[in-house]
Amino acid sequence: MKIRYDRLKRVADYLARKKESPNFSMFGWEWPGLAAANHCGFAGCAMGWVAHRKMFRGFSLDYGYGLGAGRVPVYQGEVNYAAVAKLFGITERDVTSLFGPSEKTPKQVANAIRNFVTARKAEARHA
Repeated sequence: MKIRYDRLKRVADYLARKKESPNFSMFGWEWPGLAAANHCGFAGCAMGWVAHRKMFRGFSLDYGYGLGAGRVPVYQGEVNYAAVAKLFGITERDVTSLFGPSEKTPKQVANAIRNFVTARKAEARHA
């Protein structure tokens, strides 16, 4: 599996520019109730924001996958964490580490992505 560093960098750059927001929560892909309460139309985590911004062709949030009432990531036939893993060419464990439930802010997620990329590139050079 080839890691898509370009995509990870794009997400990190986007998140690093975001101001702190009550509409950002790493506890769900999206939160429609919170979005309505804040009148912005959307609330969610890093990958929820990526889907909402349509940053990558084919990557979206969708209903109907037996994973609860909310929408989940979908990409090239994969769903939930597997969809995010396929988008970036990383493992589901990596997805959980970077994008799973946490108290991180957008800038903290951006830093985590950048640290991950740096570490993986270093590992690849020494392999």
